Amino acid sequence: MEYKEYKPTAFYQAFIDSFWVFKVYATGNLTFPIQHESLPDSCLSIVTIHQPYYTGVRMLGPYSQKFEREIYANSIYIGVRFHPWIDFGPVIPSKKELVNQTAAAPPAVEQIFNPLVGDASNLNYSIDRLERITRRFLNFSAISTTQNELVRFICMELNSQKPIGEIVALLPASSREILRKFKEETG
Repeated sequence: MEYKEYKPTAFYQAFIDSFWVFKVYATGNLTFPIQHESLPDSCLSIVTIHQPYYTGVRMLGPYSQKFEREIYANSIYIGVRFHPWIDFGPVIPSKKELVNQTAAAPPAVEQIFNPLVGDASNLNYSIDRLERITRRFLNFSAISTTQNELVRFICMELNSQKPIGEIVALLPASSREILRKFKEETG
C-alpha cells in the first residue's frame, strides 16, 4: 500500500487542504479484502475510486471517529480534501448530511471528476491533471463556496499548536457556544 499527500499550489490554498493518492497493490502474503482503518478528519473529500468491483466518484464526509473499510488489491483512490471551513452549495450536500459516511457524488460533480476514474485504471493520473479538474469544479457555476471564518480561525490556531483554552479566550463568546458552532460546521 502507498499513500501520498500533495500540498496545493497557491491558487488552491484558500480552498484545499491537500490532494491525496492511495494505492493498494496485490502482494503475496495478504488476503484481500482487508480492513483498512482511517483516522478522524474534519474535511470533506471528493474521491475517485477504481477498485476491481467498483469505479466511480464518491463524497467522503467529515469523520468524528476512526472508521474501517474493506479495501481490495489493485485499487487506487484519488482525492481532494477541502478545508473544514469551506462549504459548497447547493449542488453538494452539506457536511452535516455527510458526517461519518460516504455518499455518491452528485451527477454534476461526478461528471467533472469522472475523467480521473479512467486515469486511475491505468495508474496514469497526475496531480497537475487533478488540479485542472478541481479548478473546473471550483469554477462550476452551480456551486457556490462559503467560508466560515470562526472555523477557519480555530483551525489555523490549532495548527499553530495553541491550546484550545487560549484559542477560546481570544474569541468574544462562551466556550460552549464556540464548541457548538465548530461542531455544527465540522461534524
